Amino acid sequence: MSNNISPEELRFFAQKEVDAVVNCDIFIKLFAPTRGCHVELGIALAAAQSDANKKIYLWSESAENYLKNPSAFYYHPKVNQCSGNLTDFAKRVVLANSCDILTP
Repeated sequence: MSNNISPEELRFFAQKEVDAVVNCDIFIKLFAPTRGCHVELGIALAAAQSDANKKIYLWSESAENYLKNPSAFYYHPKVNQCSGNLTDFAKRVVLANSCDILTP
């Protein structure tokens, strides 16, 4: 993140990100073993405790990534671990959740 972002702006964006994760029906995280990834996944899991219908997907190109950079939260019962082709994954999520595909 750029150093010219003020603390007020960071607080604003942080709250917007939390709100988006809490209020979504389907949370999809493209795997990146970074602090932000874990924070967002944790927020989604916490929100899922009070929303039984919330779906959580974690996608990685390779299933091996889950073992190389393990976190207990990747194995939480609400987390659907997925790997492989990203386009195929997106189609599976759309079909599994009866979503409409949005096109520009």
